[in-house]
Amino acid sequence: MLTQEQINELIGSFEKQPQALVRKVRFPELTPGQGSRIKTGINYLGNVKVTLMAVLGETSLRIRDILALEEGSVVPLDCSSGDAVQLWVNNQKFAKGEVLVINDNFVIRLHSVDAPRKMNPEAGGS
Repeated sequence: MLTQEQINELIGSFEKQPQALVRKVRFPELTPGQGSRIKTGINYLGNVKVTLMAVLGETSLRIRDILALEEGSVVPLDCSSGDAVQLWVNNQKFAKGEVLVINDNFVIRLHSVDAPRKMNPEAGGS
């Protein structure tokens, strides 16, 4: 812990330093590019990873009900057996499909793909 004298010395050392020069930054005005535009195809994004999520259904539970869940508990969802599964890509609806089991693995067969949403540049494209 610092003594009052050490604190005063520390504050005094800051006051002895020369004052920093502060000035506004001036950037040149931006103008449209004169050269050729960079042309890239969709393959340029081929290695970008996205999150794909399959949603079977949803429900709302009280916290006390969640805390009471244990192994073997059954949580009802707002869908029926055979309903389409909704696929989301990066939190955007993408497609609907059905869950199948092939060689002991769950897979989804797509039934329909949603139309692409128009991008809103003001909303950051989401």
